[in-house]
Amino acid sequence: MIARYKIEVAKTGKAEVVQRLVAEYEEEVAGFMESTRASSRQQVKSGTKQRLEAVCICTMDGRIVHVNKQLLDIVGYTMPELMGENLAMLFINAGDVESIREEMEYRGYLIDYRTRLYGKDGNIITCYISSTIRWYNDENVPGNQPLIKSWIRIAR
Repeated sequence: MIARYKIEVAKTGKAEVVQRLVAEYEEEVAGFMESTRASSRQQVKSGTKQRLEAVCICTMDGRIVHVNKQLLDIVGYTMPELMGENLAMLFINAGDVESIREEMEYRGYLIDYRTRLYGKDGNIITCYISSTIRWYNDENVPGNQPLIKSWIRIAR
């Protein structure tokens, strides 16, 4: 799949491919944000207390590009504090980061990886992480390095 990306870059130029992938990613994030707002509005209207899952989107090297409000609530950081930072800053065990990265590179997904995170206030949060690599449907071109979308839920 990376080979297809390299072929496309060779044919059209890296700048054009990156611009297209960034535009597609921005559309996806906008759609995700709208669906999150719609879900929140529905919960308020129905009076339910059901909590949406925490979501984090990052690059393969772990740089955070998006988090939702639920993740901010769990870890206690603000959006500006997390944007562009390495996701590893939240993990207690540095080995977990490498284990997750290896699993994602090998399988392309991760299901219920139990780990512990640091909150901003120093609290330890035990949670499960499920992740997928975002592959674009057009010729399986990997998107923007590619991107990893993770769902994080607190262990009970």
